[in-house]
Amino acid sequence: MTTGEGDMKLIKCHVENFGKLEKFDYNFQEGINIINEENGWGKTTLAAFIKAMFFGLPSTTKRSLIENERKKYIPWQGGRYGGNIVFENDSIFYRIERFFADKDKDDIFVLYNENTGLRSMDFSARIGEELFGINQEGYERSTFIPQKGLLTSTNDSINAKLSHLMEDNNDINNYEAAIASLEEAMKFFKKTGNRGRLAELEEQINALSRELERFEHAESILGEAEVRLEQKKEQIFQLRKESEKNKIMLADANVYDAKLAKKEHYTVLCAEVERAEQAIQSLQNFFVNGLPTEKELSHYTNIYNDVLEINGAIRAEIEKLRFIDTAIKNADDISTGSPSKGIIKIYGIMAFLFWTAGGILFSMALSKGAAIGFAIAGVIMLLLLIFGITKTRKLEDEKQKNQQTLTVGYGEAKQAINKLEQQNREYMEEEVLFLKPIFPDIEHLEIFECLSVIRNNQRALETAENEYNHKISLKQTFETDHDINLFQNLTAPVVNIMQLKEKEEKLEIEVHVIEREIDALHKRIESLQENLDTRLENESEKERLSGELLVLNKQYEDLEDTAKYLKKSKESFSIHYQQDIKNGFAKYMGLLCEAVSGSADIDIKFNVKIEAGGAKREIDYYSEGYKDLIGICMRFALVDALFKGESPFIIMDDPFANLDEEKLAGALRLLSQLGKEYQILYFVCHKSRVGANI
Repeated sequence: MTTGEGDMKLIKCHVENFGKLEKFDYNFQEGINIINEENGWGKTTLAAFIKAMFFGLPSTTKRSLIENERKKYIPWQGGRYGGNIVFENDSIFYRIERFFADKDKDDIFVLYNENTGLRSMDFSARIGEELFGINQEGYERSTFIPQKGLLTSTNDSINAKLSHLMEDNNDINNYEAAIASLEEAMKFFKKTGNRGRLAELEEQINALSRELERFEHAESILGEAEVRLEQKKEQIFQLRKESEKNKIMLADANVYDAKLAKKEHYTVLCAEVERAEQAIQSLQNFFVNGLPTEKELSHYTNIYNDVLEINGAIRAEIEKLRFIDTAIKNADDISTGSPSKGIIKIYGIMAFLFWTAGGILFSMALSKGAAIGFAIAGVIMLLLLIFGITKTRKLEDEKQKNQQTLTVGYGEAKQAINKLEQQNREYMEEEVLFLKPIFPDIEHLEIFECLSVIRNNQRALETAENEYNHKISLKQTFETDHDINLFQNLTAPVVNIMQLKEKEEKLEIEVHVIEREIDALHKRIESLQENLDTRLENESEKERLSGELLVLNKQYEDLEDTAKYLKKSKESFSIHYQQDIKNGFAKYMGLLCEAVSGSADIDIKFNVKIEAGGAKREIDYYSEGYKDLIGICMRFALVDALFKGESPFIIMDDPFANLDEEKLAGALRLLSQLGKEYQILYFVCHKSRVGANI
C-alpha cells in the first residue's frame, strides 16, 4: 500500500486469546464481510484484535478500561494473549504474529512472508503506521469506524499523508509537537495568573525600586531610632530602680503577713480549746449525778426489751380472751347441724298418720299394697324421729362440755394477764427510778429514747474529752515553738501585700515591654545600617534585572511571532487538501440523503457546520442520528482523500445504530456501493441493519 499502487486486503485471522474470544478463526472475503451477532458475542473485541495486530496495544497506567485496552482485553480464560492475521499487500501475502505481555516492551512481534514461508523484514513492529502511512490515532479517526464517536478530526499524521509529505518533509508531521514546544517555551516567560519569568523580573525590579526609595529616608530614620534607644534605656533604668524599692517593701509585707497568719492560727487554737472545754462542761452538766456505767446501761436496756416482750405477751393474752369470749357467745350455734324440735314433732305426727292410714286400708281390705306402703312410710318417719332425738341430746352434751372448757381457758388467760401486768409495773418502776434523776419528766418521755440519749451523750463526752486533749496539745506545742509576745503588737504596712504584688507585676510587664522595644530598636538600627551598606548592590542588581527583562521580552515576542506565523502556515498548507474533503463529504451526503436541509461547511480541522436560517450552526444542535450521518460521510470522505489509488480494508463497528429507516436505507445503499471499492468488515447486531442487497 505504501507504494500507492496495490490493494490491501485481509485473508484470515486466528485469535488465540483476546478478551472473551478464544481459539477463534475467521476467513475474510472480498467486498463486504458481514458479522451479524448478538450483543456480547465479541464483535468489538474482534475489531480491536485486528487493530492490535497492526498497531499493537499501547502501555498506559490509566485504570479506566476505556482508556487502557491492554488491560481491557486480557483473556478472560487465561492463556497466551494474542494471535495472528494474514493479509495481502502489493500481491505479497504476509502473516503477523503478535502476543502481548504486561508491558509493550515485552510483547512478541513476528512477520512472515507467506509466499516464501520465511520471516520478513519488509515491515517492523510499527507495521500499521508503515502500511497505512498514519499512526494509530489517525487510523482510529479514518478507516476504523466505531459505533460511538463517529465525528472525526485531524492530527499530524493525517495532515502529513493528506499533504503527501510523509516521506518528503517531516516538518508537517511535527507541527503539533512544534506548537506544543513553542507554547511550553512561552510558559517560561508568561503563565496564567500573572506568573512566569517576566512577571518575576518585574516584581523583583519593583521591589528593588521600593527598597531604593526607602534608602532616602534610612539615615533620618536611623538617627531617630538611636535617640529613641537612649530614651528607652533611661526609662528602663528608672523602672528597675523603682522595682528594687518595691521588692524591699514587698519583703517587709510578707514578714508581716507571716506573723499575722501565725497570730490568727494561735487565736483559732485558743478558741478551739475553749469550745472543747464548753462541750465537756455541757455534757458533764447532763450527767450531774454521775456518769452511768456501761453495765448499768446494758441492764436497763435489757429491762426495756423485756418490757416490750411482756407487752407483746399481754396483747396476745388479751386477744385470746377476746377469742374465748366470742366462742362462748356463739356456743348456742353449735347445734346448728341437728334437727329442730318442730321437725321432730312433724316426724312423730307423720309416723302416726302413716300407720293410721295403713291400718284403715288394711282393715277395710281395700288395698294391701297401699297399706304396706303407708306402714313402711310410718316406719321411716319413726326412725327419723328417733335419730333426731338422739342427735339433739348428743349435741347438747357437747355444748355443755365446750362451755366448761372455754370458761376454764378464760380464767387462765385473765390470771396470765394480771401476772404479766404486775411484772411490767415492777420493771417500769425500776426504769423510772434509774432515769428520774437524769430526766425529771420521765413520765412523759419514751424510755428507749432516753436510754439512747444517755448512750449518745456518753459517747459525745468521750469524743469531746479526746478533742480537748488534742487541741490543748496543739496549743501547747505552738506556744513551745513560738514566742507569743511577738504576735501581740503588730504594725500593718502602709501598702498591703496585694497592692505591692500588683505593682511589681505591672513593673515587670513594663520592663519586659521596654526590653522588647530596645531589642527591636537594635535590630532596626542594624537593619538600617545593613540596608545603607547594600544600596549600591541593589542599584546594580536593579540595572542587571532591567537588562534581563528587556532581553526576555524580545525573546517572548519572537516566540509569539513564530507560533503565530507557524499557525498561519499550517492553515495555508491545510487549504490544499480541504477541497478534496469537502467534495467527498458532499458526494456521500448526496448518496445517503436525497435532500439535505442546509449546506455543510468544513474547516481545516474537519469541524462541520450546517448553514440554516442564514447562519452556520454547530452540529450539536442536531439529533444523534443526523450527527452520525455527518460522521459517516466525513469518515469516507477522509478515507478517499487519504488513500487515493489505494484500497485499505475498512472496519465498521455497527455505526448505523442511531439512523432512522430512511437514512438507514441510504447508508446501506452507500455500504453496498463502497463494497465494490473497499474490503469492509461490517459488524452488526440486528438483521434490520443488514439489508437485502448487501
